[in-house]
Amino acid sequence: MYFNGYYAMCLALFDAQELNIGGFTLGLHGQEPEAADWTRRYRTLPRVRFTDVAEYGGAILRRAEAEGSDWYYLVNPTPQPVALRLRATGPELRSPVDNAPLPAALAVPPCGLEVWRTAPGKTGSALEIVR
Repeated sequence: MYFNGYYAMCLALFDAQELNIGGFTLGLHGQEPEAADWTRRYRTLPRVRFTDVAEYGGAILRRAEAEGSDWYYLVNPTPQPVALRLRATGPELRSPVDNAPLPAALAVPPCGLEVWRTAPGKTGSALEIVR
């Protein structure tokens, strides 16, 4: 999970539109499953700028409108898990990775990433972190 720290930090700090491994790296060092899961979520994001919605415990929630949908991501660049509660209004939000519905409570792992979107053609959603 900490292998993804560099990517989580780039996304948190810069809303990075592109991430890659380069230079003189020696591969994933046995972190293939963790890197694959994080990358699977990241690659669903549209290449548009997201705006900040909220920050809680170091985790950052951002939103964008693209491809006829509302998109959200929650990234935790810290080395600690962040437990939080979410509240959504408007069209239903689901994971573009596995179509799972937005959970009411969530523990984002260290260097973790979560992504949700509305169905195509449905916008006007709002997502907030309940403190």
